Amino acid sequence: MISHVCVGIMDFSGAMDFYVPLMASLGHVLKFSEPEKFWAGWKPKEADRPLFLIGAPYNGQAPAPGNGQMIALLAPDRKTVVACHAAAIANGGASEGAPGHSSKPMARKRRAASDGALPRSERRAAVQASRPTLPGVMDGILIRRIEPGDLPALTDIYNHYVRETPITFDIEPKTLEQRQGWLAGFAPTGRYQCFVAVRDGAPIGWASSHRYQERAAYDTTIVSSVYLAPFATGQGLGGKLYATLFEALEKEDIHRVLAAITVPNDMSVQLHRAFGFEPVGVYREVGRKFGRFWDVAAYLKPLKEAR
Repeated sequence: MISHVCVGIMDFSGAMDFYVPLMASLGHVLKFSEPEKFWAGWKPKEADRPLFLIGAPYNGQAPAPGNGQMIALLAPDRKTVVACHAAAIANGGASEGAPGHSSKPMARKRRAASDGALPRSERRAAVQASRPTLPGVMDGILIRRIEPGDLPALTDIYNHYVRETPITFDIEPKTLEQRQGWLAGFAPTGRYQCFVAVRDGAPIGWASSHRYQERAAYDTTIVSSVYLAPFATGQGLGGKLYATLFEALEKEDIHRVLAAITVPNDMSVQLHRAFGFEPVGVYREVGRKFGRFWDVAAYLKPLKEAR
């Protein structure tokens, strides 16, 4: 009966920080995410359930019923849509335009002309302008190569994920001494590099590349990873770090980049797909943590053509 439910939002990054883990906990899959359009949607694991969407109101104002907040009823054909629309008007409903396919560009233009909705670019600007002018995590960010003095802060970030999440399969927090070997594996050139995001002098995340396997024939394949301080997630910093890392690695003799993602983790999948990673398989129940077994999805990115 219900096609989809939409919740109006004014802060896309904040909404994604809230809804991505919430939907993942329910087993729902992120179907699309378009930050530039303030628009994202999840597909329930049950095929007969409605989609869940978040999006900016059409007029750039606060969400309200019919303007950002919406429940869409499922109809089998246009004739039923027209009949439903007529029944709603006859029983006291308000009309914002003739019934039709709102997904078509011309239909959207007609609706904009009839109800005062803003064009998408203006709507996005209005939503952004309505937000409180608070400092964001991306303000004043410096991305540079890793330095020895970064290790305490980066170890603290890593240990958060060890203690609180299945993202890493380490069980016990790491000491600084244990992480020294990890630090020593990076260089300014070559296949294994690391870039750190710094704000106000403090490291808040990193992206790095590592050896995939010891056997020599695997040398042109590497593994990439990105970790952020919990408060820095969902705001584009992971993408900025990855862009810097992959730009540096383009100069090196690397053919494939592998990413291993403990699932579900929609935010990580979204990030890697944005950088050209494609799913190549799932290792079922290969890690046990927090009293349960976890699957790991493998994603592969081509960096260069074969040599």
